[in-house]
Amino acid sequence: MKVTFWQSLLTATLFFLVTSCSPYEQDSYFVEEHQAIQDIIPFITDMDQMLVNDTESGQRAALYIIDYLHTSIELRSDINRKVHEGNGRTSYIEEEINFSPFLEKDISSRKLSSPFQNKEVEINIITLEELQNTYEHKLFHPVVGQQKVFGVLILSRIAFNENMDIGYLSYSFTCGKDCAWSQNIEITKVGEQWYISKIYA
Repeated sequence: MKVTFWQSLLTATLFFLVTSCSPYEQDSYFVEEHQAIQDIIPFITDMDQMLVNDTESGQRAALYIIDYLHTSIELRSDINRKVHEGNGRTSYIEEEINFSPFLEKDISSRKLSSPFQNKEVEINIITLEELQNTYEHKLFHPVVGQQKVFGVLILSRIAFNENMDIGYLSYSFTCGKDCAWSQNIEITKVGEQWYISKIYA
């Protein structure tokens, strides 16, 4: 069968698209990213040490997660490297290498599309606009008898290694007035569970 010019061009184009597609945008990558976030939510929010139940209303407290996984990374070690010479410099170089997919714009932000489950808190995915218009007021001005807000979580994408058993991400958690923290972290998969293995500070 004779192959036309357009058939050849189409085949070449499809081959290019398949082979050049970023691993960060594959469905299987999204699935692992979602599972990793699911696993580390209790750790990054310090859930065991925080109030998670609203005893007055009988409802679980609400955790709100912003629906946008960003890629804006600020190297934590870079902030402190002028203070921590020597070991601080080593830490900075390591962090810069591990977070290079963000720094080199290899990984793109994306929307969260799947829900998360937790037996301690009710997890809701909301937009930044919804946070500013509604939930921010609930967080800083709680009303007796209403469901309490456990906190608001903002997450970056996760940059996994080739074996998909180590990942790097940034997050910010706000739990009320004078209650907030943010970190760049390394996570490691042990068996089928993801855990925090390093905090860059």
